[in-house]
This record gives sequence, structure tokens and C-alpha cells, in this order.
Amino acid sequence: MSEHVNDGESHDIGIKRYIMYMLAKKINLIEFIEGETGHDFHKIGRQYRCACPIHGEKEPSFFVWQGSDDTWGFKCYGCQRKGTIIDFCIHYFELNSPIDALKVLAEKMQLGEDISIAKMLEAMSVKIDIEERIDCAHYVAATNCRVLLKKYFHSKEVREWIKSSYEQMSSHLENGHIEKIEDIGNMAHQKLVLKQNASLHGTIM
Repeated sequence: MSEHVNDGESHDIGIKRYIMYMLAKKINLIEFIEGETGHDFHKIGRQYRCACPIHGEKEPSFFVWQGSDDTWGFKCYGCQRKGTIIDFCIHYFELNSPIDALKVLAEKMQLGEDISIAKMLEAMSVKIDIEERIDCAHYVAATNCRVLLKKYFHSKEVREWIKSSYEQMSSHLENGHIEKIEDIGNMAHQKLVLKQNASLHGTIM
């Protein structure tokens, strides 16, 4: 997925990645592939096998499984493609990016192109309890901080802010301060937007 963000982008990077993670857990990949392609799976041990829907083959070498964390994954030993439902959609529907895959899945959930976390989680019948909300907040905050640090590692101000933010997040996680963790995620996203906009306009920050 592209790391570029701007003022017009309505959802931050971490939220989109969290949705992708939840989709990989909540959507049964076997049922999805069978429904989209007409291929039938056969169980082999803890995995399921069929002919690869992506590249076509005579001898089945396409495997699907559900991991210990409940995430569904696939790998084709013929064409070597692998990943989650997001990766499958990219390859099978010949899409350009994970965001395009999200849009396809949103349309299949009859959400139009609404890829907001609330709508997609509602469509997956996911109810976020307090622990899951903490996990989500931490996932989003950590992702946004990593993206900011990766793009602006040369900035001493960014490095010091990231270090301080991670120290604060550890304390907030221990004490269950969800809003403060969410604030760090939002601040990291805002810093990324400001720096990118400054770069576009030639402003030094």
C-alpha cells in the first residue's frame, strides 16, 4: 500500500491496515474463493487444497489454512503467490493495490466504496470490546509511528518524538488509557501529513 497521505484522505494508514487484518481473520477464505471462482477444496490434514484459481493448473498446488491467530492464509506452490484475502483479491481480480482490494471487498459486502472501520467491522458482525479497542488503538498508533519514523528517520525531532511516544504508549497500555493511545496515533498521522505537505510546498520543517 502507498504510504503517501494528504489532507483529503479520510482514513489513516493504521486504520486501513487494521481493517485488512480483521478481514483476514473474519472472512472464511475457503468459502470466499469457492464462491468467487467455483473451485472446490479438499481437506488434507489441517489445510485445504484445490487447483490454483490465479494461474490455472492441472495438478492442485493451491493451499488454504487458518492460523493459530485465526488469520486465513493461502499459498500456491505453482505460481508462488501467497498471503491473505487481500493478496488473493489483488492477484485474482488483477488489482493494483491493497486499497483496491478493500474497495472490492466493501462492494461485495454491499457497502459501496465505504471502507470506514465502523462500516466494515459492522458488516463482519465484529463487536469491539474494551480489550480489542485497546489492541486496535495500539496497532494504529504503532503503525503510524513506524511510517513516520521510516519516512523521516533523518529528522532528530521525529526520532525523539517517536521515542517519547513509545515510552508513553507502554505506560498507557499498562493502565488501559485508550484515548491517550489513540491521541498518539492521531498525532503521528498529523505529523506525517504536515511534513509531506511541507515537502510538497518546499517548506523546511
